[in-house]
Amino acid sequence: MLTLERGSTPREELELLNSMRAQWNLPAFAGFKTKNGYAIGWEEGAEPLYEISGGADGIFYRDLREPHIVVDESAITLSTTQKALWAPARTILPANYWRVGKVVKLSAFGKATTDGTAGNYVFEMGYGSGDAPTPLVIGATVAGTVSQTNVTWRMEGYMECRSIGATGTCRMWAETRPVVALLASTLQPYLMPASAPADVTIDTTVGTNAVTFQWQRSGAGVWTATTTALLFEALN
Repeated sequence: MLTLERGSTPREELELLNSMRAQWNLPAFAGFKTKNGYAIGWEEGAEPLYEISGGADGIFYRDLREPHIVVDESAITLSTTQKALWAPARTILPANYWRVGKVVKLSAFGKATTDGTAGNYVFEMGYGSGDAPTPLVIGATVAGTVSQTNVTWRMEGYMECRSIGATGTCRMWAETRPVVALLASTLQPYLMPASAPADVTIDTTVGTNAVTFQWQRSGAGVWTATTTALLFEALN
């Protein structure tokens, strides 16, 4: 609140503040009529005299959800079915969390190791209570590179609620980006789903489902993946 000398008119106060707004990098200010006269700023019960230009879209803000990991997750030995890359309880959502238009963002970073046995990867983003949940959005089957040790990868995905209830719907989309030593550049970008994006059915009334990234591999070798960083954000 800026205090000016007694006797200043609302227009003079507005002109003064608007001459300073470039320094503050703010939109034009508004004047308000209060019970004690006129003022520049905000006061309970005040009536705006001039429209404020610009402004935010609303009260929404990005919220980094807890818990945060401060040590690496345990290495996950991949299988021929999908395996969550961390304990799903880390990214579980409570019952009735969703509303139409609600969006969450999931970001993960980690390392992967492959032995000398050839095999393929499939990467997924899922919503459910454990490994291989339904629904999933799945990418293409691609050849991984053998004999790699602790090479890095990152994943980023979004989940948007389209309708709520026991048969609610959502839309999920994501990208997996390993180093080219693990997944050849000709196989990237790796997007999920690989084709035909569509809404999937979810139950928004339960509190047992988590948003996760999942990997699977084919072949008889021992391939592992370890999550070293995890960010789970509500975007609105």
